[in-house]
Amino acid sequence: MGIFSLLKKGLTNSNKKFKVVIYLWAMNFLFALMMILPFYFALRNLISKSLIGDSLLRGCDFLWLGDVLYKLGDSLSLIRYLILVPALFYLLFHIFLNGGIIGRLNDPESKVTLASFFKDCGAYFGRFFRL
Repeated sequence: MGIFSLLKKGLTNSNKKFKVVIYLWAMNFLFALMMILPFYFALRNLISKSLIGDSLLRGCDFLWLGDVLYKLGDSLSLIRYLILVPALFYLLFHIFLNGGIIGRLNDPESKVTLASFFKDCGAYFGRFFRL
């Protein structure tokens, strides 16, 4: 088999499992929403009580970043952990999801269901985590 025939076969198998793409998109969207909402509300709270918020409506100005850093002061070390911990959790989450992707692509004849996807996620998680 040539490289193009293998590529065509892989794309054909992937198109048959389009539900996996939908599941991945939905889970990534929900995870991103859970991670960004606390930062959104905190930033909205900080900027809404500042005169810098009005200047942001007229255009992008990075003075707001200095204003926010000044207001946060000593809590910057806490913010570092608020970014680092979700990033590590996101890495583990993707390792978990990669098991479902491999499991569903490995079984080309079976139908994709959410239960079978999560079953494969759990079955392959340990192997991917050790990598």
